[in-house]
Amino acid sequence: SIGNTPAQEKLAKMEKGGVPGTTTSLGFRIADYTVNLAQEYGLPMIKTGHPIVTEVERNSPAGMAGLRPGDIILDVNRKDTPKVKDVTKALKKSGNLLRVLKHNRIVLISVR
Repeated sequence: SIGNTPAQEKLAKMEKGGVPGTTTSLGFRIADYTVNLAQEYGLPMIKTGHPIVTEVERNSPAGMAGLRPGDIILDVNRKDTPKVKDVTKALKKSGNLLRVLKHNRIVLISVR
């Protein structure tokens, strides 16, 4: 929209249900890495794409653990996760350890 900031446009898309990806049982939504999606979130271009977090429910286990939109999930419970289907398969109901690329740093996030 004209005059809106990218963040306002992204919020409007979210309100219309336009956030891409698959919702997990831990309260976050992920989509497979694409150049367009990476640019939309201001992320670095990486050779081997991994899923991008596109939305996090505020009071969900993932939100309370510190997962945020724009984080790139590198692995879950020490299993490589190059695609969304790999993340959903590797997630347990609780006690998950995610290795995430966040602001150009690799961090571990424990989601219970």
